Amino acid sequence: MISVCIPSYNSEKYIFSTIESVLVQTHQEFELILVDDCSTDNTFEIARSFNDSRVRVLRNDANLGAQDNWNMCLSLAKGEYVKILPGDDTLYPECLAKQAAILNDPKNQHVSFVYCSRDVIDAHGRYVMRARFPGLGRISRSTMIRKNIRHGMNVIGEPGAVLFRMSASKKVGGFDARLPYLIDLNYWVRLLDHGDAYAQHEALCTFRLSGTNWSVALGRMRKENYLTFITMMSKNPANELSKFDVPLGKSRAYLNEILRSIVYLFLRIRNARK
Repeated sequence: MISVCIPSYNSEKYIFSTIESVLVQTHQEFELILVDDCSTDNTFEIARSFNDSRVRVLRNDANLGAQDNWNMCLSLAKGEYVKILPGDDTLYPECLAKQAAILNDPKNQHVSFVYCSRDVIDAHGRYVMRARFPGLGRISRSTMIRKNIRHGMNVIGEPGAVLFRMSASKKVGGFDARLPYLIDLNYWVRLLDHGDAYAQHEALCTFRLSGTNWSVALGRMRKENYLTFITMMSKNPANELSKFDVPLGKSRAYLNEILRSIVYLFLRIRNARK
């Protein structure tokens, strides 16, 4: 069984679509756990409206913040595989089936997680671009670390793109938001201590640039978080970084922030014209 965990907060515009995208999966052996972090809108009520025995909807007694709410979801998961799905993103119908098939393959028993390409959409669900990064098939820890450093960004992707083994998760522990923008990448890197990554080129989910999601809200600290991450990785000899990787990664981090700003400006203009 797969555990799809939705840590939600003020997602009433999108939460119905997010939950529905899980319920229509071709792979039907899953549980869906939604933990609402004291939303001030109708997120909780919308989530509770689904009449499906596989759906569990809970509400925290107090607002925990992203890190503790993600970890609350993780603590409730009972599946062999786990996916964290933000409350404004969606899965394509074959996402769970195709990713579970990778982890089920005996040849991939030493793979900790599988990740896919994703379609970036705007607040209205309109296609912006496809996020696809270098790599296909099994990728070792050191290679995966170098790819993330050299590109100056998270080339594994957002939580909805990743399906990971519960067995590896139990060894790793909870999510850590000391670098808030990299709460997902930090976890993927820790999972790599217990197995390889597996890259799928096919887009199997969407990532929404809604203007309200957590990653956008943290935009100001994005570059600083990544520069800190690069420095941390450079201090570990096991990461096998060359003397060129660190300066390349830092320069790419600056460039990526400029490119993101251009994309966000384009989206604001397009949404204003709608």
